[in-house]
Parts: sequence; C-alpha cells; structure tokens
Amino acid sequence: MGIDSASRRHILIFNSDLLKDQRKTREKLIDIATKELEEERKLLLNAKKSRNLKPTEHRISEILRKRGVQSFIDPKFERINLPGESGSPIKSFNLIYERNNEAIKKAMLADGIWMLVTNITDTLKSQEDRLKPEELIKAYRDKNRIEEAFRDVKSFIKFQPTFVYTDDHVRAHYTICILSYLLDVTVTNRLRQEPIEEIGSVDKFIKF
Repeated sequence: MGIDSASRRHILIFNSDLLKDQRKTREKLIDIATKELEEERKLLLNAKKSRNLKPTEHRISEILRKRGVQSFIDPKFERINLPGESGSPIKSFNLIYERNNEAIKKAMLADGIWMLVTNITDTLKSQEDRLKPEELIKAYRDKNRIEEAFRDVKSFIKFQPTFVYTDDHVRAHYTICILSYLLDVTVTNRLRQEPIEEIGSVDKFIKF
C-alpha cells in the first residue's frame, strides 16, 4: 500500500481462515443477542409495573453493545398498556427488533482483511533488512512463538522482576533467557524421545 509520511510501510493482507472465523463469530453473537432480546421482550410484555422509555432503551443498548452487534440489530419500542391488578394500566413496551442486513453485508466486505504496518521498507541500507511482504507476514506470525517462549522461560527459571539499564546487563539478561529456553526445549524433546516413568514434564524433571 506504499509508505506514509512517517516512513511506515503498509501491507494489506487477506486471510481466508480469518474471514470464516469473523463471519462465524458475527452470526454467533447476533444469535446470542437475539435470544437475550427475546427474553427482554417477554419481561416487557409481562411487566408488573410501568416502564420508562429511557432506562428500557439503555438496557437494550447495553445488550447489543456487550455483544458488539449494535450496527447489526435495529430495536424499536412500541408503547402498550397492560392490565394491572388494581385496575390501573401498566405502561410498558413491545420490543420489536430486526437484522440490519445492509450493515451486515457492509461489514462482510472487510472480513479476512487486516493491515500490517512496519518501518521495514525498501529504503533500508542493508539489503538483508529489506524484507518481502511474505517474509514480514511470517515474522509477524512468529512473534507469538517468541512471546510464548518468554512466558515459558519466566515459569521455568522463576525470574523475579529484573531492572537492567546498561548494555552489558541487557545482554546478560537476554543470554540467560535464551540459554534457559534452550535447556527447557532440550529437556522436553529428550523426554519425548525417551520418556522417564512418572516424569512427563520439565517441571517434574527439575523437581526429581
């Protein structure tokens, strides 16, 4: 998509799996919200005391907001009078709602599409740093593996909060983390190749 004024590169990506997930999730949330609205409708039709419009609208809006489907369901309130036990009418509402198919179709146009923004551009001096779009996408996906690795390291070596400022301290901290992760992975792979009775994880191995 080109480079913006801040020298950031924009890559537009389409993911068919993401498209399927987004559409499935949207329909599920609409279905959940519809069932909740139906419950509210029954309560309104069987109200034991008069209802005010503003609080009723707010409660319905909160249901739609909570499910993230405000744009996809249009609620309307029809004023009704219910017979009260004392003879005086109870003022309530009939909740009418319908799918906003136009809004749903519009949202579907963006399903499966996401944007990757990076400062890694073709203007970098080093040829090795000029990554192609597919290389950038792979690097972005691999970041989850890095984050998971650091979470594993924290639980493995039980690091306390460490504050490092100098270059030497940062390198030392980083080196300890990498070596710890290497040890963690090595022990895990060895246990898979040659299981030890009653020891199925690195944690149990360390305690043993």
